Amino acid sequence: MTADTFNVDDSNNDADLVLNEDLVSNVSEDTEAANVEDVKEEVVVKSPEPVAEAPGLLPVANGVIGTGTVKKEASVKPKKEPATAKKTVALFASRNVSWNGIGKLVKGYNIVNAEDADKWLTLNSVRLVTPEEVKTNLG
Repeated sequence: MTADTFNVDDSNNDADLVLNEDLVSNVSEDTEAANVEDVKEEVVVKSPEPVAEAPGLLPVANGVIGTGTVKKEASVKPKKEPATAKKTVALFASRNVSWNGIGKLVKGYNIVNAEDADKWLTLNSVRLVTPEEVKTNLG
């Protein structure tokens, strides 16, 4: 490619560069001034104040329900009771076993609650595992 293909004229390029530098400097000064003004004005967003009364349904007379204002009560979330630590037992199943209403065991080591363990131990393919065996095989 040659310079003739792009119609480049050296005399016009210098004038364009000076003009473009002036525009760039003016634009950068304007944006800096705008940024300073934005920082001065801080807008604080607040949530609306809670309303003590709200429209609702009320018994009016003779068992008739009508509209009126009802005092809002603070919503109280029910406290979750701490989960009681259920006793768990380790079992070893020599094959996959399932039992309706109880669950299923896969071949190998399984952790189940103590209530279900009594039922699982009635099967010939399931045995109780000692804590030492759990440490060595499950880590």
